[in-house]
Parts: sequence; C-alpha cells; structure tokens
Amino acid sequence: MAKLCEKKLIHKPLFGFEIDNTQIIPRIEKGLPNAVNLQTRLTKNLYMDIPFIPSPMDSVMNVQMAVKLIAIGGIPIIYINCKDLNAGVNDFVEVCNMAKDVKKIGISIASGIENIKKLDAIIDEVDVIAIDSLHSNPVQMLDTISYIKSHYPQIDVISGNVTNGYDAKEVIMRGADAFMLVNIGFNVPWSLRSE
Repeated sequence: MAKLCEKKLIHKPLFGFEIDNTQIIPRIEKGLPNAVNLQTRLTKNLYMDIPFIPSPMDSVMNVQMAVKLIAIGGIPIIYINCKDLNAGVNDFVEVCNMAKDVKKIGISIASGIENIKKLDAIIDEVDVIAIDSLHSNPVQMLDTISYIKSHYPQIDVISGNVTNGYDAKEVIMRGADAFMLVNIGFNVPWSLRSE
C-alpha cells in the first residue's frame, strides 16, 4: 500500500494523537481510496470504520451529526445531561430511529450510580458508556464502572479522565474497556495527551 500522507509530530504522544499535536501533510496519491482501511478500535471490544469521534458535547454531537457519523462507520457518543435527562434520551432515540443501520452507539454521562439507574429507557440499546469527568474522582468513578460492568456486562465502559498510571490501573481493574484522558487539566475528552 502506498504511503498516502506523512505525519509530522509536534509533540511525542504517549498513546495516541490529538488534533493540536499532529499535522497531516498530503502527498501524491498512489493508491485508490477504496483500498485504504481506517478501521480502528474505540475500546478493546468495539471497532469503528473511521478513526475520529466528535466531542460528546451536546453542542457538537447533535442528532444530525450522529446520524451522519453512523452512515460513515463511526460510533456516535450522545451526551446525556443529568439535569435534563429527557432531552438526552430523546436525542438518543431520535438517532436510533433516523439512522438506517445503527451498528454501534454510545452515551456520555456524569459518573454516579444514580445517573446510570436513570437510563432504563435506553440502556438495552447502548453499546458503550463514556463516563464524563473532568478529573478522576476515584471512589465515584470506580463505583460507577463496577456498577455498569456488574449490571450490564455487554456494555463497554470508557472511564473518565485519569491523572496517572495508578488511576489508569484502577479503572482497568474495575472493568473499564478504555479511558479518555491521561492528564490533569482542562476537559478535552476523547484524546490522550502527553503534556
């Protein structure tokens, strides 16, 4: 397979790339687009056809974005705001109804067992739950992961931010299938930062 582009690293990542530390430089195309395989893992169990996930913020991942993402082989993560649970659940249901062939779909929700218990209406349709958390709250996040894995073992869990290797080990030991961010800082989910 011909090399279609060259990656120029601005920072050396530990685990993956983020848009602000990667530059893609186009080269002359020597292969056909249908010969390119972009499939990647979202979690240890879930694959997607494109290596991108828009932020699960409600201002970014709306119904139209989610439906288009499904159409190109992505896995949308719908934000469920615990203060307005019905709006998030309605968006989730609308995406499932509008998308012709929903392969995989997920939700993002704040950590807390009580928040997961509020999802009875849609939980059987969810493939992955991303726990939304600015910084790891070890007790609450770990308890949430344990609850999900014990009550819904078929659902993959992406833990919220972890701050160090010890936290990462703890969320994995509780059953997390992936984690969002390794850092202490502002909330930039769906990336692995190296600063």
